[in-house]
Amino acid sequence: MGVLSHLRTDGTFHQTRPLRYICGIRNGFSYDSATDSLPVVLTPGLLEALFGNHLAESWPLGFYSSWPMFTLTLHMLVWLSAERVYPRGRFLNYAMLGDDLVIADQKVATEY
Repeated sequence: MGVLSHLRTDGTFHQTRPLRYICGIRNGFSYDSATDSLPVVLTPGLLEALFGNHLAESWPLGFYSSWPMFTLTLHMLVWLSAERVYPRGRFLNYAMLGDDLVIADQKVATEY
């Protein structure tokens, strides 16, 4: 869960922090149904990439870090979308708090 505290675009520990970076951007996109439409296979895939196959296979739903892993999965999807639109660039024009996401770039929002 501590990983999320290092992401300036994440509001898990500081709810208003990511908003400082997107204030003043006039275009925004809110993805309201993330929990309903996120493919189930993505989070275990991320777990396997980060921690190995054993942990990914035995991860119980509702486990303490399930929510942070879900949030990290959403961050990874934003980063992947941004990489496809702006190759090799660091994308920070979004804010996330749990499953609430605002992407302040129309091209990245469309790709997402």
